[in-house]
Amino acid sequence: MVVPMEKFARWSVVCVLVMSGCDPGELRVVPETDDAQEGRADMSRAADSGSGGPGADAGNGGDLGSGGDLGSGGDLGSGGDLGSGEPMCGNGIVEPGERCDGDCPTSCPPESCTTRTLVGSECDRRCEASPVTMCASGDGCCPSGCDPTNDTDCELDCTDLGSWPADWAAEEDAALDEMNRHRGTGYTCASGPKMSVPAYAMNDELRIAARCHSMDMAEENYFSHTGSDGSRFSDRARDAGYGGGPRYENIAAGNGTGVASVGQWMGSSTGHCDAVMADNANRVGIGYYRKAGTRWTHYWTAVFGQGD
Repeated sequence: MVVPMEKFARWSVVCVLVMSGCDPGELRVVPETDDAQEGRADMSRAADSGSGGPGADAGNGGDLGSGGDLGSGGDLGSGGDLGSGEPMCGNGIVEPGERCDGDCPTSCPPESCTTRTLVGSECDRRCEASPVTMCASGDGCCPSGCDPTNDTDCELDCTDLGSWPADWAAEEDAALDEMNRHRGTGYTCASGPKMSVPAYAMNDELRIAARCHSMDMAEENYFSHTGSDGSRFSDRARDAGYGGGPRYENIAAGNGTGVASVGQWMGSSTGHCDAVMADNANRVGIGYYRKAGTRWTHYWTAVFGQGD
């Protein structure tokens, strides 16, 4: 059978594409038609894209080659919360970064003289404590800045000059000023006229002795020159560290101001005025203590001495 050349040419091109037994010599002598040229172009494009010819999907891997969800690992491959290393609150395991998990505190138990507050997030809850700052009687606490005048839980140290309530110390100073006013002008005591004499200077050790005795009288609810431990004023002055010579002691009760208490002494007929106006003493310590519920409420002591 005679095959027209143009058809043979078309057939030879087909042979090149799909048959393995073609003679390469035939390819050299057979002219190519436009259709053949177009066929090779299509083959080249298929080769470049990887999608032409048999096995296209298998060649590029299709969904299976790319691994699909399984190949990428999906949620399992990325590890979720477990793989990220972050603690998982609520799993009952205390992990790094958590204080608790499943057994976190829901309230703070009370603690003496502190205010406790629950703070933090769900798995980081904790109780924070801060000291009580309010002056309130009956809670067993004496916060900084409180004293027996506004908090009965406070106990004073009569040997610590700086701890004494400021208003009490102010009344002591007022009593000193009143004494020195009389000493500067002279005064007629029950025992007779007294000439003006130099002013008293407040002495710290005598002040401690006076404060401690006033405190002792109030706390033990008595009124006497003899202390609850049997001590005399000279004993108390020396125990406080006074290095001079103790001379006299005045005590008073019932008045809440220094001026009024000095007035009691100046009007006394038993030597109190003489002590205030004495010319053989130049130092004094004055102590005021107040305690409600006692017989006199207000207690005063003045200890006089010569020298430091």
